[in-house]
Amino acid sequence: MGDQELSQRAMYLEAARRLEDEILRSNYRDNERLPSALDIASRLQINQATAARALQNLCDTQIAFRRRGLGHFVVPGASDRLHETRTRLFARDFLHPLLAEARLLGFICALSEGGPGKSVPDACVAGRHRPACVALGNLEQAATSVFESCSRKQPRDDPPS
Repeated sequence: MGDQELSQRAMYLEAARRLEDEILRSNYRDNERLPSALDIASRLQINQATAARALQNLCDTQIAFRRRGLGHFVVPGASDRLHETRTRLFARDFLHPLLAEARLLGFICALSEGGPGKSVPDACVAGRHRPACVALGNLEQAATSVFESCSRKQPRDDPPS
């Protein structure tokens, strides 16, 4: 894949991602018409064919559907599916690596995890937690809960990255 082809791919995926963001923000609701490829191209300052490819990507991932001669519309339930998918991907790609690194560096300790019999890093002995220690422990519990909740729902396909 050449550089120009790769940059075109990145542009249409970025345009699709921006439309997904607007759907998540409720700028476009179920069965509501999305902007035309011309409008998207003008707003994002991209080629109209790239904008059309972004709309096609939304159709391919069941976020939008096309009505011949009328344009592209938001699939009912798309916002909920996007939210579930993005939450799961956020937990997998950002939260879990962040928390693993925080645990490795001692920012999450046995006291914040509430684990009896676990060794406690020096910074946490006698209640002298690092400022982020307890907060990160709470974040870890919340992230685990969110990740498990989303994993049970398992959306059909992850959006392309």
